[in-house]
Amino acid sequence: MNGEILHHFLWVSSFTEYTVVDVTHAVKITPEIPADKACLLGCGVSTGSPVVAGIGAAWKVAEVEEGSTVAIFGLGPVINELTNGGADYCFECIGLASLMQEAFLSSRKGWGKTVILGVEMHGSQLSLNPYEFLRGRSVTGTLFGGIKPKSDIPLLAKKYLDNELSLDGFISHELSFQDINKAFELHQEGKSLRCIIWMDH
Repeated sequence: MNGEILHHFLWVSSFTEYTVVDVTHAVKITPEIPADKACLLGCGVSTGSPVVAGIGAAWKVAEVEEGSTVAIFGLGPVINELTNGGADYCFECIGLASLMQEAFLSSRKGWGKTVILGVEMHGSQLSLNPYEFLRGRSVTGTLFGGIKPKSDIPLLAKKYLDNELSLDGFISHELSFQDINKAFELHQEGKSLRCIIWMDH
């Protein structure tokens, strides 16, 4: 803009003081939901994080059924031995091609589904053996967890208010805007799940 480079992450400029938003990208939700819970209904809860697959990814993209086995490939080791027996659903949440491949090969032969949530930022290519697709495994990716904001975000807000959706556990820290660098440090150190930045504190 005017010869200056504008920086963004996935076309979102979350920390701008002012922004222009097309009406097609604005979503009206009930004012009954607290702001610190409403802000989670964006990418954070819908897509997921390095330690948890998002609501949208599990609900809209994978369509996980009750009783299914699920493996989440994130910051730590995959919990239990699902990688040995094969999981019905595998979620890769980091953005590493090698981990995407591991998640895919850990899915159950016959119907296993792998969902890629992480954004590969290192330029590495994902290499998969085509024979594995013939064995019934599938892989898909998603931005924003397959959520349709206009209809799904108000629905998630209602589910929270009806105690059908728990959001409290997602918030690990709350900081003022003056401490925003601390929020980035906590994230980089793997000590934060979701950090709420209060702009007016």
